[in-house]
Amino acid sequence: MIAVTGHSRDLGKEIFDYYSNRGYNTQGFSRSNGFNIHNPKEICDSLNSDIKVFINNARDDSFAQVNLYKYMYEHWKDTSNLIINISSLAPDWAHARGSVRMYDVQKQALDTSSKMGYYSEDPVFISNIRPSYMDTPWIHKRGVNPDRMLPLSEVVSSIDYIIQCWKRNIRIGVLEIERNDTLL
Repeated sequence: MIAVTGHSRDLGKEIFDYYSNRGYNTQGFSRSNGFNIHNPKEICDSLNSDIKVFINNARDDSFAQVNLYKYMYEHWKDTSNLIINISSLAPDWAHARGSVRMYDVQKQALDTSSKMGYYSEDPVFISNIRPSYMDTPWIHKRGVNPDRMLPLSEVVSSIDYIIQCWKRNIRIGVLEIERNDTLL
């Protein structure tokens, strides 16, 4: 019942493994199994018929994640299915960095389009998760203090919370997750 993009590594793999190990029908889409987020029609057409939750996790250096969300939204807008977009708190930090990166612009576009879908009159459920630094090899290479990194399992727990709420017909628009390093 759950599909996830970018399921072969990092957060996507953690999500995929979590639900697969709990007996959910889980479907993964990544380059490792021949799918590319630049082709949303192919992903949408390949969804198993019992998939009701789509986790839009994979991204690249373009607006492909936003385009995939838009395609899935249009495909599911008349259903009560759930789309979870994995965004980031990074756009909020651009002022502190003194620069705006394309990553920030792409994630802000995902945030804005998620918000538009959430407030639409269509019955499809839209949730947007905005984590801070996650404990991934890419973040380690950037030299982020490990005490500031979110364990991937915490992000998955937040995704599971959204799914459990959805099952009870409760909508969650945006969920921001950040490690509070002031307590460490």
